[in-house]
Formats: sequence, structure tokens, C-alpha cells
Amino acid sequence: MGIFTFNKTRDAIKAEKLCKDMALNYRIIPVPRSISANCGMAVEVSSDDMDRLSLSLENNNIEAKAYN
Repeated sequence: MGIFTFNKTRDAIKAEKLCKDMALNYRIIPVPRSISANCGMAVEVSSDDMDRLSLSLENNNIEAKAYN
């Protein structure tokens, strides 16, 4: 599984909508303690979907940091 973190809650919500629109298997989770983020929300997706979601986030100007 991979995790995307966000600095803004708004970006996490936009990312969730992208996941739904792309029919990805995802979960909204609290940011793990080992990872620091301003927003506190993260999106967890399968490792296979990391590149696809990363490209979509970039194309939609959503700032995120990816962790594998």
C-alpha cells in the first residue's frame, strides 16, 4: 500500500474525489505518526495505483507527498 499526505484538508478532499472518479480502491486514514503532515488526513491506495494517482494529483494541481 502507498500513502499520500496533504498540507491542506481541501487537497485531501479533492484527492478523495479523484479516487472515486478513477474508481480506485482507497481509504481515507489519519496520517501515521511516523509521517508528519499539516492536514492530518491521508489517502491510502494500492501500490499499483500510486503512479496513476500521483499523475492525476499533479494534473489537478493538488500538492501531495507520496510514501510507499
